[in-house]
Amino acid sequence: MNFFNNRQNGVTNAGTNDIEYNQCLSKYATARWNLLSVFGFTMLNIVLAILNANIYMLFSAQIPYAFAYMGFLEAVEYGNTSYLITGAVIAVAIALPYLLLWVFSKKHYGCMIAALVYFILDTLALAYLLLDFEQLLSTFGVDFIVNILYHIWIMYYLVMGVRYGKLLKNKYDFPNCLNEQKNVNYSGVDESFTSENDDDNNLNNN
Repeated sequence: MNFFNNRQNGVTNAGTNDIEYNQCLSKYATARWNLLSVFGFTMLNIVLAILNANIYMLFSAQIPYAFAYMGFLEAVEYGNTSYLITGAVIAVAIALPYLLLWVFSKKHYGCMIAALVYFILDTLALAYLLLDFEQLLSTFGVDFIVNILYHIWIMYYLVMGVRYGKLLKNKYDFPNCLNEQKNVNYSGVDESFTSENDDDNNLNNN
């Protein structure tokens, strides 16, 4: 029994003129691309931490970067590159679920819920650092505060993905509606184009 493909009562066959339907699709797609951006910037931060580039990209997860950077510090302190490799491997392993959740969220909106929970854990880890806020503020300055704001921003988009994914599921039979929407779009364009050509031909004939 596939929970995500079962039709429920009240399912609507939407078209391109359904404003609510198109809004749900747009909002859900935006949430998914933000999730993918989190993975991309997080991976970039891991590389920057390993290279000790002294640069931190916002719109990313904190925990993977922390492990990568700790691995670098341990490698420098003890002169053993195995710490660097271990930190990098752990960091990538923690970041990888963001990519997997992005991939599977295309057909299972429940993955957006998992992504939200997963990122909340990362945000809690960041919040834990607030216990020594004065030292962090003196070390990282305004960048640390901006990082917190970006975490809130990311959570907003993930919540939005959960909300509109659920609406698509309950009202428009997600994920089947995504394939139907593609067909509707193409047919809609073709019909419109044909209609315009017919009108032009009629004018020319007259």
